[in-house]
Amino acid sequence: MRVQDGRTLWQRVRPYFTVFDAQLAIIMLMLLSVGLVTLYSAGIAIPGKVADQLRNICMAFLALLALCLLAGAITMIYFAYVFVNMGLGAGILMSIQHHSRGVRGAASVRAWGAAA
Repeated sequence: MRVQDGRTLWQRVRPYFTVFDAQLAIIMLMLLSVGLVTLYSAGIAIPGKVADQLRNICMAFLALLALCLLAGAITMIYFAYVFVNMGLGAGILMSIQHHSRGVRGAASVRAWGAAA
């Protein structure tokens, strides 16, 4: 690929950002802004809390961008494993919650070591 191929910077970068749905991106930005305002108002006494959250948002956006740019077949293979693991994790958490209700309440969950 030549560096000087006559395309502008926007023409080179545009395919990487058109993988997102515009309406979904707007909704996501609105939710993020409301969350950041809420975090700022609630955590005003904790220095660096908003900066840490912004860093986490940027890392999540980069991970989302990398995932969107991968080939469709590769992501579908990995998504199967992710969904199975999420289902197993949710099942384990629900069974712990069900067991803790029936026996001794939260004391049984602490006995398992799930909560400190």
